[in-house]
Amino acid sequence: MEIISDYLVVGSGIAGLIFAIKASRYGKVIIITKKTQSETNTNYAQGGIATVFSADDSFKSHIDDTLIAGCGLSHKNVVDMVIENGPRVVEELLNLGVNFSENNGQLDLGREGGHSKNRIVHTKDYTGFEIEQKLLNRIKNSDNIRIFENHMALDLIINNNGICIGVKSLDRENGNIDHYIAKIVLLASGGGARIYKFTTNPTIATGDGIAMSYLKGASVGNMEFVQFHPTSLYEKKPISEKSFLISEAIRGAGAILRKPDGREFMSKYHKKASLAPRDVVARSIDKEMRMNKYQYALLDLANISRCQVEENFPNIMNECKKRDIDIPYDMIPVVPAAHYLCGGVKSNLMGKTDIEGLYVAGEVAFTGLHGANRLASNSLLEALVFAENVYKESVNKLDKEVKFSYNRDEIMQLVFIDDSMVEGYRVKIRDTMWNMVGIVRNNDRLFKAEGIIDDIYMSISDMINDGKISSRLFEVRNMAITSLLVIRSSIERKESRGLNFNEDYPDIDNDNYKNDTIIKRRNSEK
Repeated sequence: MEIISDYLVVGSGIAGLIFAIKASRYGKVIIITKKTQSETNTNYAQGGIATVFSADDSFKSHIDDTLIAGCGLSHKNVVDMVIENGPRVVEELLNLGVNFSENNGQLDLGREGGHSKNRIVHTKDYTGFEIEQKLLNRIKNSDNIRIFENHMALDLIINNNGICIGVKSLDRENGNIDHYIAKIVLLASGGGARIYKFTTNPTIATGDGIAMSYLKGASVGNMEFVQFHPTSLYEKKPISEKSFLISEAIRGAGAILRKPDGREFMSKYHKKASLAPRDVVARSIDKEMRMNKYQYALLDLANISRCQVEENFPNIMNECKKRDIDIPYDMIPVVPAAHYLCGGVKSNLMGKTDIEGLYVAGEVAFTGLHGANRLASNSLLEALVFAENVYKESVNKLDKEVKFSYNRDEIMQLVFIDDSMVEGYRVKIRDTMWNMVGIVRNNDRLFKAEGIIDDIYMSISDMINDGKISSRLFEVRNMAITSLLVIRSSIERKESRGLNFNEDYPDIDNDNYKNDTIIKRRNSEK
C-alpha cells in the first residue's frame, strides 16, 4: 500500500514529535515508529536539557563548556546557534504544558559533569518521560498528525531524480510492506547503542536511520565517538536487557565515586573528580575495574539527604529499592554502559543531508555540536533546535513539485522468516563490539572485530537479496552496518581524543586529526 502525506517522520522521540507538532500547522504529517510511541531514548532521559536561565550563567560559559567537552572537534558555529536558541525552545516546551521542576517559583537548575554552572532544566529524574507524554498528548489532539506504531522503516525510497521521497516500512503486526511517500522526509530514528552488550538504550536503538542513509549514499560522520555513560546500575542477575541508568545529576548533587573498598579515586584522574566529563569518568572506572579486577565501582550518596533523594530522584530510588538497595544509606554499584552516539548522518545547520529531500534531527544526526564528546544534557537541546530548523527549512519546500516516480518493484517475492534465525548474529555483534570496540581500543581488536562483523553483514545481505524478510533481520543488518561504521572510523583515527581511546595511539594529534571522520559508501560496496 502507498500512503502519501506532506511530511513523513521516522521516529517518535523528542525531535520527531516537536517537528510534527510544528509541521502540522502547514500540512498532513505521518509518524511511523518501530515500537510503541514512547519507546525511545527521549523517554528514558533522566537528566534534562542544558540551557542558560540563571543570572550567574551565560551563553559564553555554556559554549565554552561544550567546546571543552568536544575536545577540539565541535563546530563553533553550530555550538553558538544551538546554545543561543536554548532558552527559547525550552520556553516552547513550557507553553506546551511540560512541567519542569521548580524551586521557590523558579526553574530548579541542576548541574552535571563538565558544566561550570547549574543549568540543567529537568523534571525530577524522569525528564524525558514528562516531555514525551506532553508532546504525545498534544499530537493525539491534532487532526493533521497520524502515528503508525509497530512499523519498521526498512529502506529509503529515492525517486528517479535522486530525491528521497519516503521509506519502505514493514507493518510488524500484519506483515505488510507499505510505502510511505512525502514531500519532506525527516529521520528522527535515534541512535544505535544496542550494538553493545551493555547499554542504557531501549531495544529499538539499532542504528536504523544511520544504516538506511549510508546505504543510499549519505555521508556519515564521527562514528568512532561512542559515549559510554559512566554509571549504569550493576546487576549480577539483570532483571532487564536494558541497563538502568543512574543519572549524572546524582553526582551533580554531591554523590562520590568510590572503589569497592570505599576509597575515592576520581580525584587522581581529574581536577573535577566525580564531576569530570563523562569520557574521563567512564575510562577511569574502566581502568580501576581492569587494574584491580573489580566488577563495579560504587556511588556514595552520603552527602545527599534522604529528603533530597526522594524529591529529586524518585525513579532511581524506586528502581534501586526493587534491587534491595536503600539509597542514600547504601552505595549504588555502577558500571559504564554504551549510551549515546556522537556521530551519525551528516547534516548542515538546517538538518539537511547530502541526499536531496532527506533531513535528520536528534541522535541519528551528526551536526557538529558534540565533537569528540557530548556535554551532558546537550542532546535534548540539540534535538529541539534542529527539529525547528528542519521545520523552518521544509515549510518553504511544500509548494515545490516533487515527482513521486520510483521503482516499485525492487522487492518482488518475499519469504518471511522467524526472527530466531538471526538471533545468534545479533548476540555476536553485541558481544564483539563490547569486547573489542569498547571504552579502550587497540588496532588488533579493531581489525578482528571488523572481520567478524563484516562476515555477519555479508550473510545478512545475502538473505535480504534472496527476498527473506523480518523485522529482526533488518535490525541485525542495521546493527552490522552501524558497527562497521564505528570500527572503520576508529581505525581511521590514529589518535586518542575524547571518546575514542586507542592504546596504540594514546595521545592527541592535532596536526593530523583535528578534523571530522567522514565516511561515504563506495559504489563497489555490497
